[in-house]
Amino acid sequence: MREQPITITLEPDDDRTLSTQIHDKLGEFNFNIAGNDDRRPLVIVARNVDGELVGGLLGDLFWQALAVHILWVAAEQRGQGIGAALLARAEAEARAAGCLFAQVD
Repeated sequence: MREQPITITLEPDDDRTLSTQIHDKLGEFNFNIAGNDDRRPLVIVARNVDGELVGGLLGDLFWQALAVHILWVAAEQRGQGIGAALLARAEAEARAAGCLFAQVD
């Protein structure tokens, strides 16, 4: 049987449908190879005294690893150690969860 040609395209993903689909398919593949990844989302935020969001870290804990996907600090708050504090908290959570590795995207 002859294989069909593959096309490679750049496509919009405004509603994140394609991103979600690709992510889910990779997760399915990984699960079939390595088993349950026990993934736990990690969301750590920094707020000012008024409760306004001034920084945040998004990541996951899985397979004994911390994966940091996003680290953001508001422009007016940069240079004050907030990013370092967010990373330190993520590392502490990872150690408490038994993680042995870390990755920063």
